Amino acid sequence: MAVRRKTLYSGRWKIVLFIGPEPKTRRLYFFMRTLKFYFTISLLFALSLYLTACVGIGFVQKISPVGNTYYKAISTQAGYLRLFVRDEGQGDPVLLIHGFGANIFSWRYLIPELSKTHRVIAVDLKGFGLSDKPYDEEYSVFDQADIIFQLMRDMRLKNVTLVGHSFGGGIALATYFKAKKEKSDIISKMAILDGLAYKQPIPFFLHVMRTPVVSDLGIALVPPEVHARASLSYSYHKDHRITEEAVQNYAQPYYNFNGRYAAKQTAKQILPENIDVYTKQYSRIKVPVKLIWCKHDRVVPLINGLKLNSALPNSHLEILDDCGHIPQEEAPSETLDILQKFLKRSGPF
Repeated sequence: MAVRRKTLYSGRWKIVLFIGPEPKTRRLYFFMRTLKFYFTISLLFALSLYLTACVGIGFVQKISPVGNTYYKAISTQAGYLRLFVRDEGQGDPVLLIHGFGANIFSWRYLIPELSKTHRVIAVDLKGFGLSDKPYDEEYSVFDQADIIFQLMRDMRLKNVTLVGHSFGGGIALATYFKAKKEKSDIISKMAILDGLAYKQPIPFFLHVMRTPVVSDLGIALVPPEVHARASLSYSYHKDHRITEEAVQNYAQPYYNFNGRYAAKQTAKQILPENIDVYTKQYSRIKVPVKLIWCKHDRVVPLINGLKLNSALPNSHLEILDDCGHIPQEEAPSETLDILQKFLKRSGPF
């Protein structure tokens, strides 16, 4: 491709300027660059199909929910929102709030046992699982907390124990403050599992999802199962614990445009801008709070759990040695034992 060159002299210095293609070839130049771009995209897409075949997965494999499940419609400022709920057992309610990119499937090992003594309600957050995924920008911790509080009020729950994991842990904390703002004592206890509570570095896969264009290309070109497996591998302490069932379940929402949109919006807002102001209020949380943290957590490091335990006036921290970021999946027996003892306990720590 021809390039125009202009030479300038300044004293003993010789300056060569490359100005670009000749006017006659400029359109051809840009055409070739555009063609190269689309060829690269096509090549990446072909590679993604090859990866899909290599890991032995199909395109859409629908995951059927188990247990007593239904949709619960709640009223929000943007209109009605349908939340997908699993509701098992009887007794004082335990409300389970999953983390980023997950759904009620995350609690599969805990629900059967907890529901023997309590009413266990697991909810797919707005934008995740089988819940509605509206095309709006209200996907922050505080937006989700407003929804969870509204859900509890619509279901007329009392004496609720909130259990939140990761992003869901941050939502549980925000829901407590929402309840207090509404002068409600609906929450009697909380359990936070590797919860998002402070400003911190975010994992690489969240950085990608927060980056314009890159996030769209990444989600479009990388098979959802590959994305899900990579995320689980980063979160788990030991890869051999990752099951194909988990990969398929967590990959499913990314086949849906609204699911991809909701994940990107949540990633952008996952750390509130005013989080420092928010964290200063932790000393006002008076209900008992059980903290469960994995020793090898790379997503929300253990130092955050120690910091949160120091900030809360009525809390107790349990550290699990052999897990990464998802104790209810990696160490379900230990996590279940801690939660059952906590639910039986009365009074402050």
